[in-house]
Amino acid sequence: MGRLGKLVWALLVVPISPAPGADLNAEQVREILAAAPINRPTFPEIAREPHLSKLDFRRANLSGANLFGAKLDGADLSGANLSGAKLDLAWIMRANFTNADLSNASLLGLVVSSGLDISLAEAPLFKGAKFAAPTSSRG
Repeated sequence: MGRLGKLVWALLVVPISPAPGADLNAEQVREILAAAPINRPTFPEIAREPHLSKLDFRRANLSGANLFGAKLDGADLSGANLSGAKLDLAWIMRANFTNADLSNASLLGLVVSSGLDISLAEAPLFKGAKFAAPTSSRG
């Protein structure tokens, strides 16, 4: 099956699947982005600034993923494993990180508002999210 066929399958079959959430790893996300239609940016552009807004990543394994500058506006990352992921400068307005594992994730300069005024309607959700980094023992 070609890359476009895989994308069509992912967009049409996965959302109606009875599975309770996504089971994607970082490589699978890159493959889906690489198979994006021609009117989307080319893969190198997506790799620098992926547009993942409003996608369903519930319980996805994205540990160690490089999501630098990703557009995650409205994405559902509830229960996702983002441990060690790089989310620096990611746009996370209205994103749902409920019960997500963000331990050891890099979260520098997150974009949480589309303008200069902060809006609670755009606030990301972090209820029950895990942020703790492992403690190092000193001898």
